[in-house]
Amino acid sequence: MTAEALREAREWPLLAQLAQRVEGSTPFSVVVDIPKGEAGAAAYPRVEVRSSLQGISSNLPAPLTKPADAIWPLSVTYQLERGGTSDALVVDLSNPQVAGGTQGAPWLKVDLRHDVSSEPSVFQRGLISLLQWNQGALSVPTLPGKGLTVEVDVPHLDLDAWKAVGQSFQTSGGGGFAKGPVGPNLIAVRSPSVVYQQRTLKDVNATLAQPSPGVWSAQIESQQVAGKLEWITDTAAGGAAKAGGRVAARLQRLSIPAADAQALEEQAVEQLLRTESQVASVPALDIVIEQFEWRGLALGRLEVEAVNRLAVMPGGGQAPEWSLTKFKLGAPEAALLSATGVRSEEHTSELQSPDL
Repeated sequence: MTAEALREAREWPLLAQLAQRVEGSTPFSVVVDIPKGEAGAAAYPRVEVRSSLQGISSNLPAPLTKPADAIWPLSVTYQLERGGTSDALVVDLSNPQVAGGTQGAPWLKVDLRHDVSSEPSVFQRGLISLLQWNQGALSVPTLPGKGLTVEVDVPHLDLDAWKAVGQSFQTSGGGGFAKGPVGPNLIAVRSPSVVYQQRTLKDVNATLAQPSPGVWSAQIESQQVAGKLEWITDTAAGGAAKAGGRVAARLQRLSIPAADAQALEEQAVEQLLRTESQVASVPALDIVIEQFEWRGLALGRLEVEAVNRLAVMPGGGQAPEWSLTKFKLGAPEAALLSATGVRSEEHTSELQSPDL
C-alpha cells in the first residue's frame, strides 16, 4: 500500500484527499471471512484490511502527525448486516488493546452505518473518536442510536489547523459516500490545551450539540470561559431565527487577556463598518456574563442585547438594521456603563444614551 496509490482512489474522494497528507509505503493484508448462513439465510462476507502503517508518514495536525518508523496498527473492516439492507464500515487505528503499537500513539476509531437497501446508500448513525490512550484510563467509545457523534480527548488540539484540513477536503470536489446528513449531531472535546482562532483555551471540557436543524447549543468549562451558548442560524426550521441568526449566552465567567483584546477590538470595528448587505448577516444577541474580565481588569456583570430586523426607511422601502437595545457593564447596583445603538443604512454607527 502506497500513498501514491491512495491518492489515485477516485472512487473514495475523502481517502484520496487524506492521502495528499501522507507519504511512503507499508505492507498490508486482506482477510475475507465468510460466515456460515443459518437455515438457508444469505451469508455476507466480512472483509478486513490490516497494516502496521510502518513506513507511512503523516503531516496531519497533532495528534495524527506520524513519523514513518512509528507502528500504528490499522484495521479497516466492512460487512453487510440485517439481511444485506445495512452496512458497517469500521476504522480502528492504534487500538490500545492491540499489542505492538508505538507508545503514545493516538487511538482513532471511525464506525459508520448506512442503509444500503436503495441506491445511493443513506447515512444512519456513526461515531468518530480520537483519544490519546496513554493519558490514563479511557472508556470504549459507544456507537450512538442515531446521528453522528464526535469525541476528542487529547493533550493538545489545534482547531485552526484542523479547520484548514477540513476546508481542503471540502474544496476537493468529491463529497461523501451517502445521502442524508453526515455532519455531527454531537461533538465532545476534552483537552488541557485548545487553540481556536489563534487563542489558547486551557483545561477545556466542552460539548456542542445540534438538537434540531439550524440550532447549535454548547456547554463549555475552561479557565477563560464557562457557561452555556446557543446559536440559532438563519436557516433554522420553523422560522426560529431571522436574517443573521441569533446568539444567546449565559456565562459564569469570560476572561479576555490583553493578548486577545486587540484582535477583538478590530473585529468589533469591522462589524460597525459593514455595508448594508453585510449588516443583515450580523446576529441578534442575548448575552449575560456574570464575571467579565478585560485585559486583566475585573469589570463585573456584562449584559448585551441586540436585534437584527428590517427597518422602514424614510424614503420608503426596508433595509436591514442591527440595533443594540442593551449594553450594561458593572454590578447591577452600580453600573459602570450602559448604552444603546443602531447600525443601518440610515445610521452608519451611533451610540445613544450613554450612562457613565
